[in-house]
Amino acid sequence: MPELIELIAFDVPTDFSDVEWLGILAVAMILLSLLLSPQSTLLRSLIAGLWFCLAVRYLAWRIDTLPNVALETATTSIWQVGFFLLEALSMTGAALTWLFQARYVDRSAEATRLAGQMGREPMVDVFIPTYNESRDILERTLCGATALAYGRYRVWLLDDGRRDTIRTLAEDFGVGYLRRSDSAHAKAGNMNNGLQHVLTLDEPPELIAILDADFVPTPQFLSRTVPFFQRDDVGLVQTPQHFFNPDPLQVNLKAERQLADDQRFAQGVDLPARDAWGVATSCGTSSVVRVSSLLSIGGFPTESVCEDTLTSVKFWTLGQKTIFLNEILTQGLAVEGLGELLGQRGRWSLGNMQIVRSAWGPLSRHSMPVLGRLFLSSLMIGALVSPIMRVLIILSPALYLFFGLLPVTVDVSEVFHYLGPLLFVHYVGMAWISRGACLPILNEAITTVEYFSTFRAALVGLLKPMGHKFKVTAKGVERTAYVFHWQLMIPLSLPLALYAIGIYLNLIRFPLNVDNPETMLFTCCWCYYNAAMLIVAIFLCVDLPRSPHVDLFHIDHAATLLVDGEARPVAVKALSPNAAVIAGTGFQDLGPDRLLMLRLDDDLHLPVRAQSAEKGNLVLSLEADVQTRRRLITRLFSGEVVNSVHVSESLGALLVALMRPLRV
Repeated sequence: MPELIELIAFDVPTDFSDVEWLGILAVAMILLSLLLSPQSTLLRSLIAGLWFCLAVRYLAWRIDTLPNVALETATTSIWQVGFFLLEALSMTGAALTWLFQARYVDRSAEATRLAGQMGREPMVDVFIPTYNESRDILERTLCGATALAYGRYRVWLLDDGRRDTIRTLAEDFGVGYLRRSDSAHAKAGNMNNGLQHVLTLDEPPELIAILDADFVPTPQFLSRTVPFFQRDDVGLVQTPQHFFNPDPLQVNLKAERQLADDQRFAQGVDLPARDAWGVATSCGTSSVVRVSSLLSIGGFPTESVCEDTLTSVKFWTLGQKTIFLNEILTQGLAVEGLGELLGQRGRWSLGNMQIVRSAWGPLSRHSMPVLGRLFLSSLMIGALVSPIMRVLIILSPALYLFFGLLPVTVDVSEVFHYLGPLLFVHYVGMAWISRGACLPILNEAITTVEYFSTFRAALVGLLKPMGHKFKVTAKGVERTAYVFHWQLMIPLSLPLALYAIGIYLNLIRFPLNVDNPETMLFTCCWCYYNAAMLIVAIFLCVDLPRSPHVDLFHIDHAATLLVDGEARPVAVKALSPNAAVIAGTGFQDLGPDRLLMLRLDDDLHLPVRAQSAEKGNLVLSLEADVQTRRRLITRLFSGEVVNSVHVSESLGALLVALMRPLRV
């Protein structure tokens, strides 16, 4: 069709001489990224500075594009002005993100130096608050907590579930057990009850370490974190959360080994960057806090369900810092289903807005660092403005296709001229500094799904901040069947239908209506980008069946399989306290349920039973006694093996993974 040929063949302007310096900087940024690491403050500052220059340039141009109310219809004026205002607020949030990402600190060398200067070891009480977690989950955590390479510490199980079986488990491990008559203030109240008890002991603790019930520490957890408290200005040391099982986003995209988990940007990129500015925040578990600082703020805060973040904010008012040590010192259990993940993210959003509404919000009268106030402001923008902006970005192409409404009335070449360089630096820069944890399309798909929960929770937190019951996130739930989240999939599918119908009507059914081919092509490209993002989001909304062995550690360890006294060399590919996957030859004679012996080392022999053989691999179930099982758990969680994916592979590899047939 002539109209389509004209649409595709329009001339794209190439005269960008006025921004040649920006092109030079962009090329320099790419070249430097090949030489410097993502932790380089120099390169981060250059990228952030380039982004700020492009953002100011873009906003100045956008102000010039605002409609003349006398020349435009009321509908067009309201739409374009409203879009710009939300766009400017959204870019403010992006600006704060880039401000924080301009620096980075790695405290590993400092931890080593301070450890060498340590004399007396302060007493540390390790708190493990629990409510409804299973005995198996708590057994793993206690195996790690009772094997710490530190001289003076005590372990306490704080049981808000008031279960006699957990009391027996604590006695079995020789650790303290505390319960209270009610569950007031949930986790914070539980830990405050534990704090009151340990302060009455003959030797009260100087520090308290906090481990969620499903987080297993490595032996070095205390020996690496405690030395920081030789500094008087340190009130809390936080370490990153890593997970030994894939989260639902990794599973639903069939990219357990290619895609970093949903928390990797926050835990491995954002917190070290904010630590460099002095505004890192606690994440609750896997942290150590100074008792005297805690008592100065009245104990663990109860004004927000995010007591961890609020603890850090209150410490800022005392001049105390939250230090972030980016080392894998604990490994925990990620939620298994999308519903649980959204509930968790919603609770975090609610808690953040409770902090914003509290006396320690961004407009607090308390003495607080300016960057701390900016951080709290960024929480508001991310929770309220970003979801609305995402909806407008999704709906804008459809509004043009059906009603001819554009967010900006300019020549398309100008959009490429001003917006193109900004998006290039943003996407490439974020992907680089995050080592693939923040990728275009993928990151937008994940946040779009999460906005269904976080936006609503943020509104509740702002309008009715108090009186909400704390909900514990379910962990260790078996997933043996598909779960379709239709309440999410249907609204995500509607824009796809609108795009298809709108493009059909404009390009095929009524092609003469395409009076501006450049704008139409730009709109179609916008539709295709949004469609790719929405399709990925829909994939995320289907919980796939999981293997029952969610805690398998991926290792490659030489071992020996004893069969009727015969020693057969094998390679252990995956191992957990309950199962093992081995590779080798001669498995044909091993029938189902045959009892064997797997010898990992001279001192670790595991009774196993053959389950199934496939493609040279044999799946074994472990039948070790309690003591052998606990020795194995301690070995698995020693830090030698890490399941967490640190670096995402390319989008291309992810797309290939999505096309693979499902393997249950």
